Amino acid sequence: MDAIISVNEAQRVVLFNAGAEQMFGCAAAEAPGQLLERFIPARFRATHRAHVRGFATTGVTNRAMGKLGSLTALRTDGREFPIVYTGILPSTILKLPFRIRDFVSADLH
Repeated sequence: MDAIISVNEAQRVVLFNAGAEQMFGCAAAEAPGQLLERFIPARFRATHRAHVRGFATTGVTNRAMGKLGSLTALRTDGREFPIVYTGILPSTILKLPFRIRDFVSADLH
């Protein structure tokens, strides 16, 4: 099952499905309201903040909606793991949703 995480404008989790719960080792009830950075390794957080600021200012990003990207994510127990993700077009309900797969189990074809 794919993880689906959606964040609001403040980068706080508003949706965290059962796939995300399994993948990140975080209870779905615990995730809402948490900063997305909780799931990003510390060494990538400043870069992530810069991407978010740039997008908020210019509306331009190098992360195209519907295209696969790869990142390193952080499980609740502190272990890092590779993921592939795709942005899903934002809606008024799900501000910034992403579909995520653990890279090890991802079918990239």
